[in-house]
Amino acid sequence: MDIVIDRISKSYGGKLVLDGFSAVIPEGKTTAVLAPSGAGKTTLLRILTGLEKPDSGSVQGLEGKKISMVFQEDRLLLHASAVRNILLTAPQLTAAECRELLTEMGIAERDQEKEPVLNFSGGMKRRVAIARALAADGNLLLLDEPFRGLDPETKEKVMECCLRRSSGKTVILVTHDESETAAMRADRIIRL
Repeated sequence: MDIVIDRISKSYGGKLVLDGFSAVIPEGKTTAVLAPSGAGKTTLLRILTGLEKPDSGSVQGLEGKKISMVFQEDRLLLHASAVRNILLTAPQLTAAECRELLTEMGIAERDQEKEPVLNFSGGMKRRVAIARALAADGNLLLLDEPFRGLDPETKEKVMECCLRRSSGKTVILVTHDESETAAMRADRIIRL
């Protein structure tokens, strides 16, 4: 079922962030939402997850959807290993499957099961956060500027992994980088 966003508005402290925004997000496709910082991209995702309520308007088509999300912040358990962070949202996986995903993300040189992610670089933490969302048993994947801070070579590898691992899912990619929409093969681009 497509997600139908119907004239949602949201303001914070008198500042209008979303003003009567409407869109249809096709099921099983990748939709990119492009806009500069402060234009309401993250607010839109927070409304879709139920973390925020719109001041007006409605969203239909979320019923029965399992949502996984990459937030702008990594939101990892820093004293847990990379494998443990993934297993928290994907208990259906084995440790070997988690290691395989982390290796696809280019995190093979660390002890994925014992070393706390606290010791990882910022880019490695980011990749663990992305891996965790990809591994979750969701059919709606929300990506809030997920590739920020990754060097070009790593970013390309991670985007390829995202494409493979999100095939058939409804994906909403929020970004201000048009090259990411092309690399993620967005079927639809919405400009806020």
